[in-house]
Amino acid sequence: IARIVASLPETTRVPLILCYLHDVPTATAARFLGIEAGTLRKRLHDGKKKLQRAVIAFAERTYQENRLPRDFSRKCICRCRKPG
Repeated sequence: IARIVASLPETTRVPLILCYLHDVPTATAARFLGIEAGTLRKRLHDGKKKLQRAVIAFAERTYQENRLPRDFSRKCICRCRKPG
């Protein structure tokens, strides 16, 4: 997750970190960044969407890389049965 956040553009990453990791109120963060509160809210919204898409893509890749073969249960059950 940290790598995904770090990969976001600075204009998106900084508001996310300030508001969601450090609990800075949006009005305070906007003043600190020298932008309008509405602009900050838009960046937070866009950042959450980008973060969501990136996390889902990461999860899907990880699942595909680590999933068991289709015939895993059949092979496992067949090998575990004792003859007779």
